[in-house]
Amino acid sequence: MADKSFKYIIVEDSYFQSLSLRIALAQLRPCMTLAGVADDIQGALGLLRHGDVDLVFTKQSVCDGNVTEDFKRLGIKVPLIVISESNDFIGDEGINVIDSVIEPLTHDSLLRALERFEHMHRKSFQTTNQ
Repeated sequence: MADKSFKYIIVEDSYFQSLSLRIALAQLRPCMTLAGVADDIQGALGLLRHGDVDLVFTKQSVCDGNVTEDFKRLGIKVPLIVISESNDFIGDEGINVIDSVIEPLTHDSLLRALERFEHMHRKSFQTTNQ
């Protein structure tokens, strides 16, 4: 695991799904810091504007639109772990999707996505500090 404590946000319009994700992440990575939870795109944009966020866990679509499409349109480059209801999510050029996790969430699928993010972040950090 990386030495740095990562800050993340959750974009999820279901309270219970959001709570389940928060609990799982606290168990898997207690050193990670939850910077906020949004139930729509506008809320997510507010959280991103007001904090140094390293990672976003997001549903592909929430009540006010498609998160990945809006993030692409707005040029948001924060790494995303996309939570989808089926395995038909395909990453899109112009957004930084680390992994896609299919509901229902499992510790194994979240762990795989987190390890992939940590591996990619470590490589990026090492490249920028050489």
